Amino acid sequence: MMNDGPVDLIAAKLKPGGEFRFGTDDPTYVRHALMVMQRHTDRFEWLVEGPPSWQQRPGGWCETRYEAKARRLGHEVWYFRYRRRDQG
Repeated sequence: MMNDGPVDLIAAKLKPGGEFRFGTDDPTYVRHALMVMQRHTDRFEWLVEGPPSWQQRPGGWCETRYEAKARRLGHEVWYFRYRRRDQG
């Protein structure tokens, strides 16, 4: 999902001010996703205020079965929130 094509589609459908959220327990996926999102800073603003922003599940973010499984296996989970920028 975290490639330029799907991110372009999300940007086209998400209203300005809307949030795009994703999480993962895979360190390689984190690096890849951040690299992809860095190419889309003209349309998305990373909502980050230091490590707690990505190390702790944000309020209103429901735990998925995949997250629960990752935690049972002792994996760290990272959370990312991006806001769709105004078209300008």
